[in-house]
Amino acid sequence: MPAFASTTFAIRWLKAGGDIYRLSRHLGHTSVKTTESYLSALTADELDHVLHVGTKVGTEAP
Repeated sequence: MPAFASTTFAIRWLKAGGDIYRLSRHLGHTSVKTTESYLSALTADELDHVLHVGTKVGTEAP
């Protein structure tokens, strides 16, 4: 997949509430650190949602 297409896909995935770890595997990244570069394209609210996917407010992350 060309870089522009994968970047667009990744940002849309995250904005739609997709899990960053699943995205990382889907893109074939060996480290989620590589995938984290896409987080800079999100608003504060979108970023907050991505960071709390699968957790309940007031509890610690699994």
